[in-house]
Amino acid sequence: MTDIVIPTPIDALPPAPLPTDTPAEFDGKSFALLGALAPMVAQTNDAVGAAHINATAAHERAATASAAATTATAQADAAMGYRNAAQAAATTATDKAAKADASAISASKLNLGDKSAPPTTDNQGGVLRAGATYYDTALNKWRVWTGTAWGDGISAAAGVSSLNGQAGNLTLKTVAGQSLLGSGDIPGGSPEIIAPTNASPTNGAASIQETPTLTGSTYYEMYGVAQTAIQVQVHTSADFAAPGYSSGDKPAGTSFTLPAGVLQTSKTYYWRMRYKSARGTYSDWSVPTSFTTAAQFNSYIPAPVATPSNFGDALEGGFYAGMVWNELVQSATSTTIGTGSKTFTVPSMTGAPIVYAGQQLEVRSRANPANKMVGTVTGAVGTGLTLNITSVGGAGTFADWSIMSRYRVIVAPKASGENAGVAIKNANTALPTACQTLTEGLRATQAMRDADTSAVYPAAHWARGLNIGGRTDWYIPARDELELCWRNLKPTTDGNYTATDRPTGATPSYANSGSYGDTANTHGLNNNAAPVGAAYTSGAPAQTAAAAFRTGGAEAFEYGSSYYWSSSEYSASGAWFQYWGSSNPGVQNCNGYKTIAYRVRAVRRSII
Repeated sequence: MTDIVIPTPIDALPPAPLPTDTPAEFDGKSFALLGALAPMVAQTNDAVGAAHINATAAHERAATASAAATTATAQADAAMGYRNAAQAAATTATDKAAKADASAISASKLNLGDKSAPPTTDNQGGVLRAGATYYDTALNKWRVWTGTAWGDGISAAAGVSSLNGQAGNLTLKTVAGQSLLGSGDIPGGSPEIIAPTNASPTNGAASIQETPTLTGSTYYEMYGVAQTAIQVQVHTSADFAAPGYSSGDKPAGTSFTLPAGVLQTSKTYYWRMRYKSARGTYSDWSVPTSFTTAAQFNSYIPAPVATPSNFGDALEGGFYAGMVWNELVQSATSTTIGTGSKTFTVPSMTGAPIVYAGQQLEVRSRANPANKMVGTVTGAVGTGLTLNITSVGGAGTFADWSIMSRYRVIVAPKASGENAGVAIKNANTALPTACQTLTEGLRATQAMRDADTSAVYPAAHWARGLNIGGRTDWYIPARDELELCWRNLKPTTDGNYTATDRPTGATPSYANSGSYGDTANTHGLNNNAAPVGAAYTSGAPAQTAAAAFRTGGAEAFEYGSSYYWSSSEYSASGAWFQYWGSSNPGVQNCNGYKTIAYRVRAVRRSII
């Protein structure tokens, strides 16, 4: 920064000559004045230079002062912020201190400390709170204020011998009431896993079937470690010392279904379970509970494989084409149509099961299948078939029941399961009575095969003689089974035949064995399908989405001028067939010539 300069003072000039002076005086003064001007000019120049220097220094000092003023202002603002923050912190601290004091007071109202006698007020002289405790130095135990009196708490004796005056083992529980450490003396099993409690079957349950599902309470591990396994033990003694069943580690969950062969009839069993965490530790075993098995177990077939999502998908040796209702068994039990549990007497299922648990069935009067009940299987013991009926049709009391199940129609592979030309019979004469059906293709085909030789019933012998992939239950589809092949596996985009001229004068009454006697004149109407198939329109059904079954595909039904036989008789001289051709696409008809060599595409079926 430039320093300040103090200039040299300028000397005074001598007096200037005046007009009144004499020449001599005028000359002397002029000479003196002229002589003094030169030094004075130099001194003036020095003063001006000093003034410039001093002006520059003053400017620099002014700039410095301005910057200092700005900094001072910012520092003042920051100081004000610190002051405000300090005030807020002080306020918060004061508030927390007040709350801490309140908490301390509240805590002291609940824990009154050591007392030689039961107090009548809290430590602040206020009313005692319910749940307040103090340690009685005279009684040597904790005591608890119940709201009206002091009660005994936990004894100070080594080992904890009583709780609220109750002797025995101590079980720690969560809010939900589940054991944390198990049912034994502390410590129990793995303390971080809550021991399960037996939920189902309930303790003392009776008439338990052979493969019950044992269910426990929710898995809980206090650190959030995942469950990796469940174990179940089933014994005939409550101490689990006798021989019994132990599952070993099974997939994580809260339930386990006992396999067949573990339980015997009319016997009491005890069961327990425990859970395993990803740490590799187990909870304590649940408190054992008991159940008693039924005098006779359900007879169930295995549950079927899942039905494919799409028509034309592979299924059990062939390709899925749809479902029909078909008679499973008959019952003469007089029963009034209604909802709820219904038991029907059927031929003994012991050793010959026919249903599976949860299977959907329809129970129809053969005189009029519209009188029906729909429900699911809940029991199949001996000759008693029990259903939970959830919906009904019609009303009344009947004893001519056909118990109907749904069956999936499975089309055989074309290469090995289609005959390009074969007659239903070698003469235009009546077929066996079993052929008077719209749904019982297997029964009809077997009846023809059993009635005579292959020379008489060539199509039936061919179909029943098939062995495709080790499966030998192939047959000629009945009319409503064959219809599903057109409806769901239609190869073409051609519009369907829609005239109302389907033959209606069939000799048989098809309303038998629980099936609907469908003689409507609209092609495609299929009341026995599941779901019911509506009469054809030009665009419905459309071409199948299954590429293999479209025209030209490896599995496609022959399209052009192809007739496919069914096993359903229409009259003594004729049988039902369906047409795969562009002139009348999908038409259902019959003729008086069973001897014509039409195509046959074999099918089989499986229960659903």
